[in-house]
Amino acid sequence: MTQDGAVTLGTVTGLTATGNTNNAIEIRASTPGANTTWKNVGLPFVVTGDIYVQGAATPVLTVQPGVTVKFNANATLYIGYNPSGGLLAVGTAVQPIVFTANTATPTPGYWRGIWLWTYAAATSQIAYATVSYAGVASGAGGLHVSSTTPALLDHLNLTSNAYAGISLSGSSPRISNCNFVGNTNGIVNQSATQLIDARLNWWGSSTGPSSSGPGTGQPVTTGVKFEPWLGASSTAPQWFSSFGLGNRTFNPTLAIFANFSFQTPLSGNWTVKIFNTGNALVRTISGTGSANAASWDGKNGSGVLQPNGIYSYQVDSLAGSQGASPAVGGVVMDTTRQLAVSGFGLTPAFFSPNADGVQDTTTVSGVASFDGATWTLRVRTGGGTVVRTISGAATPTVSCVWDGRSDANAIQPEGTYTLELTVVDGSATSISSGPAVLDVTPPVSAISAPSAGATLSNVYQSGSSNVAVTGTATDTNLQAWTLEWGTGSNPSSWNSISGAATPVSSGALGSWATQANPNGSYTLRVVVNDKAGNRTTATRTLPVSNFSVSNTIYQFNGTTGGTVAYTSVVPFTLTETLFIKNAAGQTVRTIFSGSRLAGTFVDSWNGRNDANALVPDGPYFYYATATSGTSAMTWDLTNQYLNDLLIDVTGALYNNGHVVQQPFNNQPMPLTYSFGSTNRPARVWFYFSPNVGYLQTLNAMPDPSGCSIPPDFCMPAGEYQESGTFTVTWPGLDPAGVLRKDIKAIVLELRTDTFSKNAVVLFGSKPVLTNLRVDPPSYGPAGGNQVVSFDVTTYQTAPVSATVTFRNQSSMSVLRTLTAASQPPGHISIPWDGHADNGMWVAPGFYTVTLTITDPIGNQRTSQVLTDIEY
Repeated sequence: MTQDGAVTLGTVTGLTATGNTNNAIEIRASTPGANTTWKNVGLPFVVTGDIYVQGAATPVLTVQPGVTVKFNANATLYIGYNPSGGLLAVGTAVQPIVFTANTATPTPGYWRGIWLWTYAAATSQIAYATVSYAGVASGAGGLHVSSTTPALLDHLNLTSNAYAGISLSGSSPRISNCNFVGNTNGIVNQSATQLIDARLNWWGSSTGPSSSGPGTGQPVTTGVKFEPWLGASSTAPQWFSSFGLGNRTFNPTLAIFANFSFQTPLSGNWTVKIFNTGNALVRTISGTGSANAASWDGKNGSGVLQPNGIYSYQVDSLAGSQGASPAVGGVVMDTTRQLAVSGFGLTPAFFSPNADGVQDTTTVSGVASFDGATWTLRVRTGGGTVVRTISGAATPTVSCVWDGRSDANAIQPEGTYTLELTVVDGSATSISSGPAVLDVTPPVSAISAPSAGATLSNVYQSGSSNVAVTGTATDTNLQAWTLEWGTGSNPSSWNSISGAATPVSSGALGSWATQANPNGSYTLRVVVNDKAGNRTTATRTLPVSNFSVSNTIYQFNGTTGGTVAYTSVVPFTLTETLFIKNAAGQTVRTIFSGSRLAGTFVDSWNGRNDANALVPDGPYFYYATATSGTSAMTWDLTNQYLNDLLIDVTGALYNNGHVVQQPFNNQPMPLTYSFGSTNRPARVWFYFSPNVGYLQTLNAMPDPSGCSIPPDFCMPAGEYQESGTFTVTWPGLDPAGVLRKDIKAIVLELRTDTFSKNAVVLFGSKPVLTNLRVDPPSYGPAGGNQVVSFDVTTYQTAPVSATVTFRNQSSMSVLRTLTAASQPPGHISIPWDGHADNGMWVAPGFYTVTLTITDPIGNQRTSQVLTDIEY
């Protein structure tokens, strides 16, 4: 001791011990990274902040017997929080260690406790120690153990701790000879899968723990094995260091008895006392020693068999004047229970003892109806010869591993073996058996096509990019096979092509779709697994060299210098022809035709034909051919679609039970719609139906295929159209020209699920046709002419040719056709004198007036109104 009252602690690396008085040694918040000892020098240690025992060298904090450690409010002793660290706090019965609160008026949870954390050394020990007034109410006891299992938790006093005396998370240590008094809970097991062995502890009541326990003592949660418990607080130097009970439920009529085994540090006189449910003493069995065994045959001291029921036992041991706290628990006598094994099985039924780490063994398992039984496993060949015998004790779980070897440790031949499990308890025997297949022969896996060194190309397969893979995937005990591909010669991941649980011998394994794969090196593999865990893999590394063409936009304005770019990926030297067709299938432009070396090429189309003339607005489709030697292909995506967009336009739903229109008064119904902000072209359907209920919500849009199912129809039906805002007029006619007054619902759909991937919508040049009307709308030819008028605007103010037809609604015949060539844009009027093409007056009735205008580029626009001819 120094002059100011400080003491010499030895090596205290990482700790601060200053400001000491004659009353205590102060330990400030710190992180000791080397081995440290808190020595017993007659003064308490006062911890004023959190202590983290951890470091790269796994430092160990040693607390000597007799030391008292007091913690300030909220202080915590962390062991192995991150990285590793250890704790050795082992006192003696004469010199226990005390961890408690540094206050004269402590309350549970004053300090946060001792935390053996994830990286706490498995050699950590706490014994003959007290932990009091610690814990965290939200989830940590006075002693909290998380994801580690200390070597020793024994003879502890857990007193007045918040949450629990001991809490555990992902840890399963043995806890014994501890006293739990005044804690919120005795033990809290926070894991749903771990089982805590907490036998031979005092829970504050001779009746045992409460909650998941049967008594009135400290509560314990599920997952805590607490029986037998101590009937009084733990003792030293005599105590029960181990305790076993076989056949907790027993049947003496089968000579199956309750078997007790226990051990104490000191040899002494012991007794096993049996009590009935009325707590009357039924039987006393006694003996002497430190390692002891006793059996109760269900009879009282007079040899009379007792009735079935629950009995309690108390085991005492006295070594001189040193008595052990009694071990207390219960047994059940049931003369109706028979010896049997439930859940018998072999897992796996097929195995391969070839030391590859996969199904090298098979496990025989089951549950005996008594937990004191013994079992023997005999492995028999197909001829019945026993090649292996293994024995053990049921707990009542039976689990036995056969590694495919004989008693002489020799691997056995392939074949089917019978694994026979014999369970014996008392005079009763139960036998269960099942087959296990030993199989070390690997499966057969091979790829025969495509052949090694082959170049995979759609050019060589007439345009198909699907590669047929053939080979072999077989085994006598086949589990399944898979055909997969990966990128490069040593893939880091694999993609499935096909697979099956049926064998293939020199046959088709699958078809590999390579079109979506960038050109380059790929590896095919066939993996074959059998039921015994054997696995064989065949691989083949091959180049993929597909020809492809793609475009990035699907609409453009040909009148403003817009273009669409087509990118050709040429895998090797070949001849390519890239051309454009219109919707009628006519070639309007050959963009490129010639030989190309391997590479990527970009060609553009400006909306003009081979004569450099602008083509009409509408959809156009690109195609390409590729030729290499005698191999040729056509690139055609007409039947592949942009399935990434479907627009249902709410503003184009007309569904109020009737459609308002006045087609005979120059007022066809306007239908206005917009593509919104998609800036994508689409195909347009206007769906007309007399069925209001069928189209009541936008949540069930009609399928365009219904357009051909009367009485419904579509007009237009799938027209390719650029994005934007549009207004069209409907004169009340169906596609056949019949007036449909029954229509009560109209729905617009803009869809790309049938928009061809090779399509582009050219726009910008078509005329704008508006304000079609006939004057007068009800016309008597004897009174003069009827005038058909309309307004037209055109690209570059080009003239238009106009054709007007008059179709009689009754006969559905066109009775008069008027033409007007080279009409300048603007307001155009065309008179009609009421005569048919044959020079006679037309018949009275309803007529459809159809106007078609055509510009010099070839664009056409059509509009219709209705008129009434009267005489």
